[in-house]
Amino acid sequence: MIRNPNRSYNPTSTFVNRSLRSFLIPASEQRQFLILFTLITSIGLVLGIFTVNLLILKSHTFAFFAAIGGIWQIFLHNLVIGACLGIAQWSILRKYIPSSLWIVATSVGWAISAVIAITCCNPIGGALNGIFYLWLGVTQWLLLRRYVVNAGWWILVVPFSVYVFRLIAAIVLFAVIQTNLTLLQSFPSAQILIQSIFAAVPLGGIQAISLCILRKKSSRSAANFISQLESPLFSATEITDKLQMKALSTKLYDKIEKYWNPKNTFNQDLIYIVAIASDGSIIFYHPVNQPAINHVCLTPLPDLVEPQYNDAAAHQPPVARFRVVFSS
Repeated sequence: MIRNPNRSYNPTSTFVNRSLRSFLIPASEQRQFLILFTLITSIGLVLGIFTVNLLILKSHTFAFFAAIGGIWQIFLHNLVIGACLGIAQWSILRKYIPSSLWIVATSVGWAISAVIAITCCNPIGGALNGIFYLWLGVTQWLLLRRYVVNAGWWILVVPFSVYVFRLIAAIVLFAVIQTNLTLLQSFPSAQILIQSIFAAVPLGGIQAISLCILRKKSSRSAANFISQLESPLFSATEITDKLQMKALSTKLYDKIEKYWNPKNTFNQDLIYIVAIASDGSIIFYHPVNQPAINHVCLTPLPDLVEPQYNDAAAHQPPVARFRVVFSS
């Protein structure tokens, strides 16, 4: 419901019967994130393979495990690959997930999953071994749950993305064998390298899309919101023209409508005062009731506020104030 809080004017109310929430990756950054995360995942896997091959040549420890083979060789090699993948992904994710434990979770989870997948290769085989990367999903979920709500389904996203990765890798390898078998015979690592370059794209893409869907937890306290009352924005010049306010009311509704998610329900209405400038920019918002303070993470309002207006010393434009009610 969008209303002007001033008694002098009461535009047409719009009832919202769906929930709103703030995404882990803000909607305005999702396209760039999808491209970068997909690309960096591919680079991380390729870099991991190169690093393992280099360590086998330069490190006596790696050379020893490579010679004796077995589970420890598989674990150690994939620990390095997982670490490179984790470092690469965290270089993009750290803006949204500041903890560097993502690197540890990815490294350990990838190594454990690889050991189990390779051990069970004969009875299951092929791309279906991707289901054992459930353990990578678990280790990453242990970290993700600190920052997002309802993160449990991430455990299934990871093995599914690895399954698609392995399936495409098998198709790519088959195509290479048909066209240039000599390359694989002369360069033993070419198989894994070629697979990683092409097949890692859907691996990173699926995970990137899933991260964009996740919704972040709110780290803001009631005191942060209440302190906004002292902002000069509350004393900014008021827009009073009725036609202009109707137009701004429509802009505000369209902006909220664009970013809401319909899968949540509220026990109580979430009520906010939202100020919008004449150009349609959302200047600030203020929760009116306690549920609005507690559940602001379920609305897109934190991501919709224009940062250039956060400076209290900056010139504040005239605003129209509306009463926005999110109800289920």
